[in-house]
Amino acid sequence: PRNAFAFKWKDEIRETTLKEIEWSPSRTGLINPVAIFEPVELEGTTVSRASVHNISILKELELGIGDRIEVYKANMIIPQVAENATQSGTYSLPMVCPCCGQPLEIDKTSGGTRELRCNNQHCSAKLVRKFVHFCDKPGMNITGIAESTLETFVSNGWVKNFGDLYELEQHHDEIVDTDGFGEKSYQKMQKSIDAGRKCTLNQFIAGLGIPMVGRSAGRILNKHFGGDWNAFEDAIKSGFDFTVLKDFGETMNNNIHKWYADKDEEKLWRPLLTKIEFIKEENKTMRTKITPLYKKTVVATGKLENYTRDGIQNKLIELGAVPASSVTKKTDYLIVGEKAGSKLQKARELGIPTLTEAEFEDLISD
Repeated sequence: PRNAFAFKWKDEIRETTLKEIEWSPSRTGLINPVAIFEPVELEGTTVSRASVHNISILKELELGIGDRIEVYKANMIIPQVAENATQSGTYSLPMVCPCCGQPLEIDKTSGGTRELRCNNQHCSAKLVRKFVHFCDKPGMNITGIAESTLETFVSNGWVKNFGDLYELEQHHDEIVDTDGFGEKSYQKMQKSIDAGRKCTLNQFIAGLGIPMVGRSAGRILNKHFGGDWNAFEDAIKSGFDFTVLKDFGETMNNNIHKWYADKDEEKLWRPLLTKIEFIKEENKTMRTKITPLYKKTVVATGKLENYTRDGIQNKLIELGAVPASSVTKKTDYLIVGEKAGSKLQKARELGIPTLTEAEFEDLISD
């Protein structure tokens, strides 16, 4: 409640030595610094690396090889660098992309944050990360294809666009002869690919990697366009204003139109349309007028015992609730699992009712 104090356990902090700064390319072209340090025990696990996020933070910490640094886990989950006792500031920025060798550029965000970026549209690291995102669980959920496997497929020229993933059988012999990839692994991968030949519009949109348009936005688009890809594409062509949809702002609207106009991006996703079939999800919504969560905005945080992240969102949809990813004044309930973090703290600050998993089950059973 607003008139009470909220206490939080102090973060467990360990001191260690910085060994290296690794530069990791992302699918958007950002080159993110990663601190590699002597392994330490934190919150019950061994940790040896932590993202530094951008070069502004790198400069603030004045990092250098051999520095004595303090590390912790934000919300007991994500490794972070807290302090740098030495502050040698001897780090040096790479001049070229660690993957494609093209010159790097320093960009500034609207908030003034400095970021290192590779603007080479054909950088293989960006391409591999886009495939990783596409195959990930929130998207097309293709299992059996690790990032290292995709790197091999891309470097060998077997995969150049998303559609190529659905034609890997023509490279069967070469794949099973690849180190660490035999017939059993191939069959497991192929089974998952075949299962993904039928997908929902929200899965497809989440896998495309449109900036800021993930699975939550995909569900809204799926519902608005009735699971019909052609309706979604026709809307973009006609200049549809996506800000009329719930939770869609100007940035998301611009991102969709910019993504669709990008010819390099189109070369990735367009061939896929002939390889898959869109299915419309059954309306599993219960008799929502008598459910306690009907039209309520509900957020889930932490690890739940009986639900995956997707599972709890699907359950909320069945109950006629509106699943959301962040806590705001409009949130009606927060379902709290193990190791809940900042969302729980914000819910308490806003006076939003919280439910344990057991309380949630009791509520919907009533």
